[in-house]
Amino acid sequence: MSGDCVVGPGGRRVLVEDALSEYGDFLVAGKGVAVATRECYLRHVRTFLSELADRSGAVDLQAVSALQVRSFVTERGGRYAPESLKLTATAVRSFLRFAWMSGWTGSDLTGAVGTVVTHRSGRLPKALTAEQMHQLLASPDRRTLTGVRDYALLLLLSRLGLRAGEAAGLRLEDINWQAGTVTATVKGGGTLTFPIPRDVGQALVGYLQRRATAVGYREVLLQVRGEPRPMTRFAVTEVVSRHAAAAGLGTVRPPAASLRGPSRAGRGRHPGRGWRAARPHHRPGHHGLRVLRSRLVGSTGPAVADGGRR
Repeated sequence: MSGDCVVGPGGRRVLVEDALSEYGDFLVAGKGVAVATRECYLRHVRTFLSELADRSGAVDLQAVSALQVRSFVTERGGRYAPESLKLTATAVRSFLRFAWMSGWTGSDLTGAVGTVVTHRSGRLPKALTAEQMHQLLASPDRRTLTGVRDYALLLLLSRLGLRAGEAAGLRLEDINWQAGTVTATVKGGGTLTFPIPRDVGQALVGYLQRRATAVGYREVLLQVRGEPRPMTRFAVTEVVSRHAAAAGLGTVRPPAASLRGPSRAGRGRHPGRGWRAARPHHRPGHHGLRVLRSRLVGSTGPAVADGGRR
């Protein structure tokens, strides 16, 4: 990176204009793109970096999170035409790949951009409002094991922005409670690590306290009826559709932008604002830690309080 970097308490920062200049040179010299394409990509990347920059116009690329990347794209789903949103996603993905290869970012964040789906209507589904999200989360009957599981699942999808397959693939060892993070395997075999918001952590602990213990599976989300096998992405989608219908919301299916970004409504324009990073005082108590630790020891580790199936 150029010499116009500033080292501050938050890490290594670079001026947005300097980052754009080096990326623009790479597009022309390294990729051989046309000048018009270069300017188009730079316009979208400038918007992305500007939302992350501080008042001095500098951004700490090492501190950029997967949540911020995914939020930037999904929050534009209701305002951009599908083709424009695809171009935004392509430009941001290209910049993040360049940043990763250049050692600017702490991890490869290209997978966080996600895939932009063009619907037959020509528009992406609008995000659920805060009230609609409240209705959806109120649908599961948390007096039952199924309801506790479904509530935790809906929070994983909405608060962390996970896709159906990513949620279904979560394993017990993917939860790092000491660090307050959960790591998901994304399309292509890569991984993304997310902070665990307080409500998500509490919901996971509540579910893990009651789900089957003596099973040979490491997946977090298990079926309730019959043998407790891991849920598939199709089962996850069915859960979302069922509760959306029960809440009177019509068809809501992951990984639609309508579910991946709903709880961000009304929380400000900054991509990361409104998402609680898991700090010590945001985590469930010591009992919750013991629950997760017992689950991480082994698939047939010591049992915890089990409310049973109701």
